[in-house]
Amino acid sequence: MSRYSSTRGGLLAAFIIGGILIAGFLLLALARQQGLIDEDITTRGLNVLLGLGIAAWGNRIPKALDGPPPASIALAAVRQAVHRVVGWVMMLLGIAVAVLWAFAPRDVAVTGCVVAVVAAIAMVFGYIVWRGVALHRSSTP
Repeated sequence: MSRYSSTRGGLLAAFIIGGILIAGFLLLALARQQGLIDEDITTRGLNVLLGLGIAAWGNRIPKALDGPPPASIALAAVRQAVHRVVGWVMMLLGIAVAVLWAFAPRDVAVTGCVVAVVAAIAMVFGYIVWRGVALHRSSTP
């Protein structure tokens, strides 16, 4: 697979996910404007769609090829492992956001989403540091 086709596939996935989100947002806005749903349902619907979009993008991350080829097999393994962990974390974050906004009371959903985002950031950065330190230790004589 050439670099161009990988980039094109990533762009196509982004446009599809973005298009679905925009269509959903527009439908919710139209339903709100027509008086079919209230403000709370509109807000919840927007956040559920956003969470599902995050989950879809997280599912896409491990499949993406980025940057030049790594200098070594060990570096390639670390990059792939980081992509997998980031993908899982993003997918679980998106599902958590969608479930919280779909079923939890509003104040619980807001607090839970903040906690979920902070936990996701901590997990990703912690994993990157852990893998980076392990790679550095294995490469030093």
